[in-house]
Amino acid sequence: MTSTFVKMLKRKSRKGITPVIAVILLLLMTVAAAGAAFLWITKFQGLVSAQMNNQLTNQQRCQGILLTIDNIWNDEYGISFVMRNAGSVNLKVAELNKTTVTGGVSGKPVIFTNGISIGYWSANTTCGMDSPPPSPYTWNVGESYKVTCNEDPFVDDSDVADNDVYAITITPPCGNGAVNSFTYDKSKES
Repeated sequence: MTSTFVKMLKRKSRKGITPVIAVILLLLMTVAAAGAAFLWITKFQGLVSAQMNNQLTNQQRCQGILLTIDNIWNDEYGISFVMRNAGSVNLKVAELNKTTVTGGVSGKPVIFTNGISIGYWSANTTCGMDSPPPSPYTWNVGESYKVTCNEDPFVDDSDVADNDVYAITITPPCGNGAVNSFTYDKSKES
């Protein structure tokens, strides 16, 4: 009997996890893993949603950009035109700085190709606004500015003859630009 009593004592003194506690621990670990996965998915979804909204906003903004050329002429300073923001959004300084102007006569060397400078004239500026927008630089819907472009110094002046049809193209960084043309008048150069 003594040996049976000792065996019973040994069984009672064993320390272990009961099946109920084991199930509770497994359930807690499952809930914690599910909670962590939920938080990660929610955060990831928020980041993707924010990126999609930014892209959509940029696309909508680009659809609202429309530039027009209202008038073109040449004089002793070069070729000038009136550029108007005919879109539905105001242009920012970065967008205005990235707007390019190209011009020339079909079949002849390009006379100028450059971005627009919104500051005052500098020695290496090819196309610049005569009066830049007020600070902070934004170009509001409906506003027009005169832009003057000097001829490329590497192109011979004789490449442009009287009555040549001169084309100007304005290309904003996104959105819709403008193309217009005029007949070059050599008598206005001096």
